[in-house]
Amino acid sequence: MKTVLVANQKGGVGKTTVSDEIAFALERRGYKVSFQNLDPQGGVLHAPTLPKDDDDFLIVDTPPTLHKDFAEWCRAADLIVMPTRASTLDQIPLMRCWDKAVKSKTKAHLGIAVNFYDKRRLADSDFLRYLANCEMPVWTTIPTTTAIVQAQAAQMSIYEFNKKNKAAAAFEELCDRIIKEVG
Repeated sequence: MKTVLVANQKGGVGKTTVSDEIAFALERRGYKVSFQNLDPQGGVLHAPTLPKDDDDFLIVDTPPTLHKDFAEWCRAADLIVMPTRASTLDQIPLMRCWDKAVKSKTKAHLGIAVNFYDKRRLADSDFLRYLANCEMPVWTTIPTTTAIVQAQAAQMSIYEFNKKNKAAAAFEELCDRIIKEVG
C-alpha cells in the first residue's frame, strides 16, 4: 500500500479538498483506497477507514499545523502533496512545511498543488516561477472555481459534478502524477 500525505501547516489552502479529490480519482481508476483524516476540523466527504491489507493507497489529510508527529508522518509516506495558494502569505508556511519534510529524511516524493490558481494574475505566475527557482515541483495548478464548492455541497467529487470543469481536469492530472511518482 502506498501512503499519500496531504500536508501544509497553513489552514485554508485546500488540504481536505485535495485529499478527497485524490481519493475519488484513484477510486475511479479502480484502486482500493483507505482514508485517514487527522484534521480536527473535519469536512471531508470520505469516511475515515482503517487500512486493509489489499488496499492500494492510503490518503492522509493532515491538520493545519506542524504537528509534533509531522516528521514521523513524512517518513511513513511514499508521497507528499503540499497544497498551497499562490500568495506571499502562503509562501512562508509552505517553505517551513517543505523544509520540515525534507529534514525528516523522508524517502517520499514531494510535490506541490497550487490551489485557487488564476493564470490571469501576475502574482500567481510569479509564484510558480518562485517555486521553480526553489526546485519545488508543481504537480498541478487547480483553478479558482465555484464548481468545487457546489460539488462539495452536493456531496460529490468535482469530476462527478462536472467532469468538463478545469478543476476536474487538474485533479485528474494530479492523480496521474501520483500514480507515476509511486510507480
